[in-house]
Amino acid sequence: MIQPAALKKGDKIAITCPAKSLTAPMTDAIQLLESWGLEVVLGETITAVFHQFSGTDELRARDMQTFINDLDIKAIITARGGYGCLRIVDEIDWTPLLQNPKWIIGFSDITVFHLQLQHLGLQSLHAQMPSTIKESSKEGLESLRKALFGEEFTYEIASSPLNKSGIAKGELIGGNLSLLCAYARIT
Repeated sequence: MIQPAALKKGDKIAITCPAKSLTAPMTDAIQLLESWGLEVVLGETITAVFHQFSGTDELRARDMQTFINDLDIKAIITARGGYGCLRIVDEIDWTPLLQNPKWIIGFSDITVFHLQLQHLGLQSLHAQMPSTIKESSKEGLESLRKALFGEEFTYEIASSPLNKSGIAKGELIGGNLSLLCAYARIT
């Protein structure tokens, strides 16, 4: 699997909204990302509305494609999930990421993008999105920051008699179960 490079202060990160439209401004997310030393670039979809979506299918696909193609953008964080990514996943050319890998970040409906990237052999982050930053835990946000900046982090989990000691290695796939099933049917 190809792992995108760790971010560094001064890097540009894009926020796009490939699914449902936003219900609140991205102020908290922008402030957080800027506090990490990143330059935030907003996509057209951040303010767009078309029925329940953050713009037409064409606009949402184009916005994602713009950031995939932009060599100055080092990561793309999706503003929210909801529904809509399955409608545009095949309209996006993901192959530029093979030459210029960048983190694609999100959860929920963004699962469709993660599966597409996994199919291409690219790592992505099933992680916090801007629309939920305000409700996020400090630990959750810090783990996202560490992952993006290539810092080591550990997890401490309470012991249980069912736990097994050892080291494991493998491929981790996660996401929205209904989308995992839907994607499996169409690929």
